[in-house]
Amino acid sequence: MILFSVTNLLASENPFKSPLPFKEATIHYNITGSKKGTQTTYIKNFGKQKVIYKNTNSKIMHASTLDDTLIMIDEKWTYHINLSTKKATKEPSLNTILIKKFNKLTKKEQETILEKKGKTFLGIPTQKESISGVTNYMSKKGRLLLSSETGIMGYKVKTTASTIEIKDVNDSLFILPKDLKITLKEADELKATKILKALLKKDDFLGQNGSVDYHSIIQEGIQALDF
Repeated sequence: MILFSVTNLLASENPFKSPLPFKEATIHYNITGSKKGTQTTYIKNFGKQKVIYKNTNSKIMHASTLDDTLIMIDEKWTYHINLSTKKATKEPSLNTILIKKFNKLTKKEQETILEKKGKTFLGIPTQKESISGVTNYMSKKGRLLLSSETGIMGYKVKTTASTIEIKDVNDSLFILPKDLKITLKEADELKATKILKALLKKDDFLGQNGSVDYHSIIQEGIQALDF
């Protein structure tokens, strides 16, 4: 009976739709390496709403850059906001795309993803996914980022959750800032596909001639650093 129940759950559960084990929380992160700073993630409604604040200082090619970034995520949209310039992008929620794409996978592929395991961070089981030089450890329930490691041609950054405070979060944090210059982007279908391939262990980053495509790794990895 127990084996049947577990198998049935694996066959029917969509990991990109599953809630976090807490309704509201504040997660604190340390960012080290070529980029240094802090990150704070606020959770509401079991992870359906996330707000991420990043304050970092990075140095690339002897040039220092200060970044004050806000990322707001709900079930429909993701806003990526530069708080210094007030420039922002708005794109359809990546998680919503992942939910739809997961439902189209075969049962065997779905089970492969559901059974995949990673390290445990702060008592929370994760799944490991590596894409374009970036390795993320996401919670198996609710897809909360708990650790990220970036290694691209000497550029190394590590983001790690240090503490989780399970407590009520102020609603005002989830209000979009005023006077933003918003650019609308199309849904990132390619990124969703790459995440699923990584979870299925099919993404090997080979170029057309069979060699490692370092140029693509660098470009795609840099684009992934702020997400």
